[in-house]
Amino acid sequence: MTDVRIDPSVVQEAASTFATGQWTISSAWDVLASTLAGCDGMAGHAPDKAALAFAPHYNQAVNAAWHGFQAAVRSVGGFSLCLGKTAGNYLNADRHSTISTPTGASVVRTPAQQSVPFWEVGHQVVTDKTMGMPPSVLGGASAWLPSQLADLWPTGDPGKLRAAASAWRDAGDRVSTATEKLGTAIHSVTGGNTTGDAEVIDAAWSKLYGSCNERTVLYTLPRLCHNAADACDKYADAVDHAHSKAERELGAAGVLGAVLLGVGGFLTPETGGASDAGAIAVDVAIARGILVPIAGALLATVGGLSAGALAEYVIHATEDSASNAPNVRPTDANTTTLQGALDREVGIMQSKQRSRDTPQALSPEEQEAVNNKEAGLPYDQAAYKRAMRKKVFNEKMEERGRNKNKDNRQGKRNKRKN
Repeated sequence: MTDVRIDPSVVQEAASTFATGQWTISSAWDVLASTLAGCDGMAGHAPDKAALAFAPHYNQAVNAAWHGFQAAVRSVGGFSLCLGKTAGNYLNADRHSTISTPTGASVVRTPAQQSVPFWEVGHQVVTDKTMGMPPSVLGGASAWLPSQLADLWPTGDPGKLRAAASAWRDAGDRVSTATEKLGTAIHSVTGGNTTGDAEVIDAAWSKLYGSCNERTVLYTLPRLCHNAADACDKYADAVDHAHSKAERELGAAGVLGAVLLGVGGFLTPETGGASDAGAIAVDVAIARGILVPIAGALLATVGGLSAGALAEYVIHATEDSASNAPNVRPTDANTTTLQGALDREVGIMQSKQRSRDTPQALSPEEQEAVNNKEAGLPYDQAAYKRAMRKKVFNEKMEERGRNKNKDNRQGKRNKRKN
């Protein structure tokens, strides 16, 4: 029978918070997907070099974000079910509930199997969710430009790009807000708690979120959303700037019509265009000379985005953290299977039934967290909490040892007196 130190009502409230968190993240994904569905072709179209350069990096970010959203929805929902089951088990006080990785399964059990009904949790918990990909950001090619200038004229749609940016930013904000509430819920259950179950919950949560921890999807996903928003905004601004600069300089050179009307607009009906051929060639050459540096600057901006906001390491971090997100489900377990689940999911190597007379050494991860905390650097909060629990335990051990020695000395003195 487990040592009951966790308040079941607090655990149930945490389960409700996680159910709400799953709903928040899921609805943020819905709104984002809906908005992006109306932003098709926003990057521009071939043969615009900037559009062709922007699309692949942006598409990779979308793929990673979709993977991240799915993992976040699944893991947060699993936490809700596990916490609900834990609350029920603590109420029974004779069963264990823990978080473990299912073998040969990709989703958690159905909500009907949790101990706390979903109507008490507050939102129906889903075990998994998928979403169709948004339409292509590359539009169909247009024939209105002279072929000699088609690869230079910016074809991106600033309005659609900014709408996408706003949707990405809102999605990232909503995930971040939900994550803060989830962290508070976890702390309400495990803060100041020294039970093994609290350690399990903390360690599992640390695989889902850690401040500045790129291995956790609830950190990398909102960052990617905000980066995608910045990329869309910066590309929109660059396209606007390129349009304004091109129209201004082409107008000053008297060749704006060569671009806006196409070469055919300059052919005169009287000559069939024969006498205009030389002039047209000159106009196109002038226009190309003006557009080449403008297109080059726009392309450089896109290159900066691919190395910054849409950098591969940002995208890959989200992909990797989504793949590593804990796939959790509620399980009833006795002490033996509880420990096995612990070792599989959170990698805690110490036995839950470890000897109470043995000092607990800090693991390298825990020592690093303590050192970083003392140095004012980012640190793994779950590892630091485990280290503090061990510190308290070891201090109690030392105090008990001192008291035992004191009692032994007193006993010897009493014997000598007798």
